[in-house]
Amino acid sequence: MPRPPHDGDRRNDPHGSLLRSPRARLLLWRLRRPTAAVLTAVAAVLTVQAVRSPGPPNTPVLVAARDLPAGTTLAAEDLDLRALPTAALPAGSSADRTALTGARTAVALPTGLPVVPSLLTDTLATGPPGTVVVPVRFADDATAALLAPGRRIDVVSAPLGAAPTTVATGALVLTAADPGSDGGLLGGTGDGAGPLLLAVDPAEAVQLSAASASSGLSAILVE
Repeated sequence: MPRPPHDGDRRNDPHGSLLRSPRARLLLWRLRRPTAAVLTAVAAVLTVQAVRSPGPPNTPVLVAARDLPAGTTLAAEDLDLRALPTAALPAGSSADRTALTGARTAVALPTGLPVVPSLLTDTLATGPPGTVVVPVRFADDATAALLAPGRRIDVVSAPLGAAPTTVATGALVLTAADPGSDGGLLGGTGDGAGPLLLAVDPAEAVQLSAASASSGLSAILVE
């Protein structure tokens, strides 16, 4: 014969009768899928946060705010401060706007390019009136080392399998090549002398730039 419930049983299991009721069991059965979905979503978020690696560190630097032609005297509005990946920044990148304002661009700078000293020039390297400034890298480092500022040279292009041609006459050397240059933003292999700046006739600048990209260049001292 079943024993009648004792007061002690009710104190030890106050919710037992509720959990055993058909309505409670039906409610728990209906809630099982939404509860499992919520728990799965929470677990996924926690897992993503745990394995997500931090992005690369950034450094604020000054870049060209617009396309800047060669010979542009930099003003404050020509420069933008942007946060760029530190590992990809060229040497000399800076956030010092005062140091760059008033300097002149030695070459054309596209929008967003970090403005560094190797892309700028002082008043001694602007070239005579009617000339433009072109960065040039010669095939022979020994020849480049002889080209001191103020020398006049003819630039000869020697394409592979073709006759040499003169692509610039009487070009004025504005800056000497840096023997320790790694090429930087002006290109190069990083194992020879860096580029130097020449002041040339605007028509010759096009030929000179095209030749420097496709053939070895050499110099003939004319003055």
